[in-house]
Amino acid sequence: AIYDAIFDSTNELWLYHGMTRVNISWASAMNTLKANLASNPGEFAVVLVRHEDESTAGKNTNTTDFNNFMATWVNQNANSIVEWKPDLTIGEARGKIILISRFAGSWQYGAFTEWNHDDLTNATTGPRTQTIKNATGTQSGQIYIQDDYDFPDFATKTNDIKLLIDIASDFHIDDSKKNIWMINHVSGYRNSSTSNTYRENA
Repeated sequence: AIYDAIFDSTNELWLYHGMTRVNISWASAMNTLKANLASNPGEFAVVLVRHEDESTAGKNTNTTDFNNFMATWVNQNANSIVEWKPDLTIGEARGKIILISRFAGSWQYGAFTEWNHDDLTNATTGPRTQTIKNATGTQSGQIYIQDDYDFPDFATKTNDIKLLIDIASDFHIDDSKKNIWMINHVSGYRNSSTSNTYRENA
């Protein structure tokens, strides 16, 4: 989210975890990634973003302002980003950043979903698909997402993770599945969201 520093007219995008602002800016984090990719051009990075819009001190919750900031940053760093498409290959992504957003946006090169926790893949409901598309909507595909972030016990979380791994095991031999994307989260907490419960899960 954009942080409006008190007595400072410069708006800066900062990394947040929910309502909590962490001690690193978006620009600093991305500069670190770009430097690592420059040193290791055979690698690529997937950056998953969400506009954190809960009202907390110093935070600009306006989605349009966030989109405008991202559009400017993306245009200025276009050489470091690979444009998303359903059949993007590792070869095309090497040395680049893949941007995936958890909400519909308007900045170029990114991939956008309408993230809905009710549709997440888990061991109880089985696999469900969501649509993922580029900024102009001209290209779209399917994505499986496991983000069981508030689970009753570690066995449930482990089973959810394994389910997506099992689902993906035949993607390479089934032409109908080869362009399905998948995000399989290992993060989360049991009982309540605190630093200690995140550490316990980790």
